[in-house]
Amino acid sequence: MATRLVRMIREVQPTGPYRMAGWSLGGILAYEIAAQLIGQDQGVEFVGMFDSYYPTSENIQLQDAKQEHALLLHVLRMAETEDGGGDGADVESAAEQDVDLDTFIARCRERGLLPGHVTLVQARQMRDRLRDHQRALPEYVPQPVPVAVHQFAAAESPDTDPRRGWEVVLPAAQLHAARVPGTHFSMMRTPNAQALGEALSDRIARARRGGEALSAGGQSPVLKLQGGKAGVAPLFCVPGAGTSMTSFIDLLGSVDRLWPVYGLQPRGLDGRTVPHSTVQAAAEHYLRAMDEVWPEGPVHLLGHSFGGWVALEMALRLREAGRTIGSLTILDSEVPDEEESLIREYDNREAFLKLAGVLEMTAERSFGIDPAEVDARDEAGRLELLHGKMVRHGLMNARSVPEVMAGPFRTFARCLRTTYRPSGVYPGRLRLVLVPDPRKDEETNLRELAASVRGWKRWAPALVYSAGAGNHITALKPPHVARLAGFLAEDRDA
Repeated sequence: MATRLVRMIREVQPTGPYRMAGWSLGGILAYEIAAQLIGQDQGVEFVGMFDSYYPTSENIQLQDAKQEHALLLHVLRMAETEDGGGDGADVESAAEQDVDLDTFIARCRERGLLPGHVTLVQARQMRDRLRDHQRALPEYVPQPVPVAVHQFAAAESPDTDPRRGWEVVLPAAQLHAARVPGTHFSMMRTPNAQALGEALSDRIARARRGGEALSAGGQSPVLKLQGGKAGVAPLFCVPGAGTSMTSFIDLLGSVDRLWPVYGLQPRGLDGRTVPHSTVQAAAEHYLRAMDEVWPEGPVHLLGHSFGGWVALEMALRLREAGRTIGSLTILDSEVPDEEESLIREYDNREAFLKLAGVLEMTAERSFGIDPAEVDARDEAGRLELLHGKMVRHGLMNARSVPEVMAGPFRTFARCLRTTYRPSGVYPGRLRLVLVPDPRKDEETNLRELAASVRGWKRWAPALVYSAGAGNHITALKPPHVARLAGFLAEDRDA
């Protein structure tokens, strides 16, 4: 939902600073919208929530029919009159019994509680939408953002803490909570809405005066992995989803020692900064940093997996700026998307299982993770489970803590949900190196590899296909990495 709304927002206002606020679930959406805009390196000046609770298992328990009907009637009546057409007792009375929706709507009509223009079909559609929201919340885990968040809590609530639970993800200096008149519902209606509007306007004005618009920040993503010889066109390496530039360390043992090699570190791996939410933003971020270390002359680019998309976008933009691409190598990346409007939907459970699968390829053995055990755990519990498996299989130091996986998981999940349509067709020579998936049979692999080559030629007609060694991860590990190094040397010399 947030991804769709971000696109709509940027159609109206292409660049920041942005200000956004939302009521109830809308406040949670506003928060995720802010995270995605920051992930696009856009400034966010204001984030407001109107009585929005941090999504925990206690706050998002599935409702029974009585609770669901009461909420539905509240929502359907909100825009009808200034006072909502009746008091809360009327609503609670109508929702007393556990009845089906048709009976409930008929009862509300008899008591004059339902706006006359609302049909049974519309009521059913709204009920289904509320249920969809209820299903969406359990798999959403808000992540830290570097921006102030303003919570406007309903004063007539049994919950005395106006922060509404957001202190678990935001430090006190970033979380500004204030009480406004009314209940969760009546705060949005006259006369309480006037008080809310005044409080909101005051906070927005303060944010604008204080210049609170923030972006993701962070250190330079460029690090020299191999010094090489001065004046030699360097190789810049873009790692895959959720991995760091250290994934290219083994490559250094197979390439010419005189070749300068730089790694580009994805943002978000530290668990504090916000991962990029578009390929374009990541490419621009890397290019700005690259200009500081190699502002002119040819460059060589290598991208692995998701990093292949970023490397392609960097190459397109460098060519447009008049720079020379010495070589462009893409290692086992999916074919870019045909449509920019596509949304890749993965909940946190699905993203976790995808990451576990990638790490199993790293270890070249199964972790034996039971999906039922994943279902029974929250995000922290899942990361603890995965961390234990990694320690057992020698992928993680036994003295490390599960929390170190939070940043890589967030970054991996963000990449998994990212779509990419290249800004143009790459006219130069692109070497595509693909490897088979060990989880699939030979016939399936041959068919999928051929389809991948065809798809990539849509974006790089001069593509040269080469078969790599190992799997999606071990293609960068000895002894398989030697084959990739051979392709790089061949293209560099050419």
